[in-house]
Amino acid sequence: MTKALMNGYEMPVIGMGTYPLQGEAMTNAVFAAVKCGYRAFDTAYAYKNGESLGNALQEVFSKTSVQRKEVFVISKIGENLEDGMPDCKLFYESYPNEKKNIRGVVSNQLTEILANLKTEYLDLLLIHWPHPDYLVEIWSAMEEEYRNGRVKAIGVSNCREWHLNKIMDGGTICPMVNQIELHPLNTKKKLVQFCQNSGIQVQAFSPLLVMNQKLTNATVLKLLAAKYHKTIPQIILRWDIQQGIMPIPKSRNQLRLQENIDIFNFELLEEEMAEIDVLNEGYKALVESKYCPGY
Repeated sequence: MTKALMNGYEMPVIGMGTYPLQGEAMTNAVFAAVKCGYRAFDTAYAYKNGESLGNALQEVFSKTSVQRKEVFVISKIGENLEDGMPDCKLFYESYPNEKKNIRGVVSNQLTEILANLKTEYLDLLLIHWPHPDYLVEIWSAMEEEYRNGRVKAIGVSNCREWHLNKIMDGGTICPMVNQIELHPLNTKKKLVQFCQNSGIQVQAFSPLLVMNQKLTNATVLKLLAAKYHKTIPQIILRWDIQQGIMPIPKSRNQLRLQENIDIFNFELLEEEMAEIDVLNEGYKALVESKYCPGY
């Protein structure tokens, strides 16, 4: 099942997160995911696992009937990570008004991403963080890569309304996707509405929050899971889908991968969706949304 982005390019409505998988663990997880029906895979320059994902996909293409054109690969332009935090060496001013060749940095990084993934193009390229010093310059460089055909769609990650407005005011192409931390403990309703009103597709990373106890112990989720004969993760992912949000759950377990994609044979009632919304407390779990550059 796919959904058209604002440029008409089709994107699967659910994907698989790959961080921090590497090597054989990546290959096994990707094969299991493909067998379950997944066709979208999310990585990033900062994750340093693009080569593992590329190798895994090459094996899939050589050993199954799945072809490259059937797979949707997502990656992100950004800084390297040190202890989980961006090292701020690529897209930050070293001194006031420093002029950097941002276009060159973006082009070189994309070239490395494509080489590691063993593909001639990306289906979706995102800005990993809303870097405050060169946000519009990064976006302009990505627009050029989009026009050159090395990426089929472009978007952002971890962006709030003012970041999106800055990009839309300074660029010529509206971001097609905004990938954010989103789950029942942090529903980001205003941001989601802003994106949807602007034609921007919302993707949810960490949609299951590694099954935080506040979710596993939530009475409403337990009752809905029992009613629909589903697991709590399936209820949460269905809640995403019915909001028009693309979840990117992460698992290397084939049973969990199958459960996470088996969410299209039931539908939550409007009042049940609202009951899940009440769990919102603005909780932020990950570095990307707790200490995001540019916030």
